[in-house]
Amino acid sequence: MLALLAYYNVMRFNNIFETGRTIGNPSAFGYGISVAPWQGLWGLLFSGGKGLFVFCPVIILSMIAWPAFHRKHRVLSCTILAAAMLRIVFIASRSDWHGGFSLGPRYLIMLIPFLMLPVGELISTLLQSRNVKALCAVALASLICIAQQLYFSLGEIFSFFHIIKRNGAYQGVNVFQDDLLYLSWNFSPLRHLLQGKRGPLLLQCIEADNYTVWLLLVVPAALALALVYVCVLKNIFNQHR
Repeated sequence: MLALLAYYNVMRFNNIFETGRTIGNPSAFGYGISVAPWQGLWGLLFSGGKGLFVFCPVIILSMIAWPAFHRKHRVLSCTILAAAMLRIVFIASRSDWHGGFSLGPRYLIMLIPFLMLPVGELISTLLQSRNVKALCAVALASLICIAQQLYFSLGEIFSFFHIIKRNGAYQGVNVFQDDLLYLSWNFSPLRHLLQGKRGPLLLQCIEADNYTVWLLLVVPAALALALVYVCVLKNIFNQHR
């Protein structure tokens, strides 16, 4: 695949390293250059604009469950951790670590399913042990994560960032300097996304503010999740009678 990509770049641009982004725009070389990873690491993991633990908090639950997962699946655990660390450090070492106008760390999305595996293992263990209190805690954590993702899905991230960029320009502030737009909690979508435009076209016809529509989505999601847990727990207890 690398050979084919190199051949494509040579045939089109006469350079195996040219992807087309810098054609006719020499300043575009700054789009993705190698940098020290420290700022990128903080931004990718904990920042208000792009932090993985902020935009996908289920990873926190996964980290709690990881020791038990590691004891049971040591090779798989080490493989996932090594791949995740390599990916995170590599992206953090680029000046475009943030991925531009997107919601959360889009360059880390492919890691999320693998990092969530310990959560599945945890739920399976709790079901086998019939630990109702722990299952209820996991259900509550799941609901919080679902509610957050519904929150993100309801907003429109592109206009959100463009409005911040425009307002900053009016005030003489360059929000791109030192990646301020993606690092500052003052611009975090987690805090302000629903103050902007609504994203889903079919929901734009609802004459209510975004927070009300969000609650209208969260309530049935909570009921559906509760129904699933009740049915599963009922089945578990029936099997052990």
